Amino acid sequence: MADLVTTTDLGKFEAGDRQWFLDTAESAVRDYCDWHIAPSRREVDRRCEIGERGIIMLHSLHVTDVESVKVDGQVLEPDEYDWDEAGFITRTRTTWPRGRYWPVFGLPSPRYAYVTFTHGYPEVPLAVKAVILELASSGIELPSSVATEATGGPFRIKFKGTSGLSLNDDHKSRLADYRIQAIA
Repeated sequence: MADLVTTTDLGKFEAGDRQWFLDTAESAVRDYCDWHIAPSRREVDRRCEIGERGIIMLHSLHVTDVESVKVDGQVLEPDEYDWDEAGFITRTRTTWPRGRYWPVFGLPSPRYAYVTFTHGYPEVPLAVKAVILELASSGIELPSSVATEATGGPFRIKFKGTSGLSLNDDHKSRLADYRIQAIA
């Protein structure tokens, strides 16, 4: 079985390796936001669920192009759908030609579309970059610990449990515009 971490990783962590902490902070932000954010990249035939009302939600919040949409193995014509930069595709016709099934309210789900699209910001947004840098810096200076306070001479520091590479409420607030939210 492959190791999740190695002694080399531990050495980088203990030595405060800046690149290791930047990579780890970047990964934490991408995991929290639930998509890659930047740079722009092309996804080929990404499987996306079609909702009961026929809306396809792409796994992105910054779509720059939709190249193709396949439903039931057939490529749809570009005039049969509209796409939005916010990451969703809607149909432009109320019905589809015979053989093209797009679910409507009440029909069985899940149904899937396969979408080729380009998404992501060309450059990392400054708010995202700031959070990544803050996380990396705090990870180097105050690694995660079970300690709730530290004393040194006459000084005492109480930790709020957000040391290390933990996203705090302020970070989460600044990342809110870049986070994919679940829709029930």
